Amino acid sequence: MSGFASTVLVSYYWQHEIQNMKGQGSMYSQLQPFSRPDIKVLVGNKIDVLCSVDIDGVGKIDLRWCQGDVIKVIENTRHPTVNVKWDPTPHIVGYEEGGITEQVLLPSKWNKDGKDGAWRMDVDIELESDEDLSDKEEKEEQEDKVSEGEGESDVEVEQDDNE
Repeated sequence: MSGFASTVLVSYYWQHEIQNMKGQGSMYSQLQPFSRPDIKVLVGNKIDVLCSVDIDGVGKIDLRWCQGDVIKVIENTRHPTVNVKWDPTPHIVGYEEGGITEQVLLPSKWNKDGKDGAWRMDVDIELESDEDLSDKEEKEEQEDKVSEGEGESDVEVEQDDNE
């Protein structure tokens, strides 16, 4: 991948990461199942919930996607509710260590961007950074040299004549 293309990809990635953190449209919402999963299927799976949180500890409230594992469905509640073991979130005051809470998962908030309480399945996606891309290109170049006979060791290996 050219330097320009990788720069554009990384720029696009960070722009969308910032929008995604604020719950404003994302590729993650596009990768969701079309239909909302049954709440009982969520146990043992990771979800994302869009939460109003105090980012800096001085009362500045903002929306952020928080991730956690659904560990239990709470039965006999007015709204679909689950217990979630939240991932540690160092930049959110009060959630630095994670924790377990009850979370209402309203059907009307399934895969809704920009709405407090929105929820979706967690999608594990890895995007490559500039460093990852340059490491990958360097490794591919080395593999090409080896396959062409370049870069091989000049050390001769002695063979046993008894073989």
